[in-house]
Amino acid sequence: MNIPTLSKKQLEVAKGLVLGRSIKFIARELNRSPRTVETHAKSIKLKFNCTSKEKLQDHLRKLEELKIFLLESINTH
Repeated sequence: MNIPTLSKKQLEVAKGLVLGRSIKFIARELNRSPRTVETHAKSIKLKFNCTSKEKLQDHLRKLEELKIFLLESINTH
């Protein structure tokens, strides 16, 4: 699986998207303009080849589930 690299700011936005938060909510939470957050979200969508925010959220949730599974596997061995 090829997982794109995200910048620190993109990771912050991605975390909000995984939680199902709106662009405006993420912007307030990160003290950034909604336009800046939207730009980061668009960049993330391009990196993951997702055409919508919903598809991106689904993709990011699956990656989060994979991360949790891998961490639990490491901790149990």
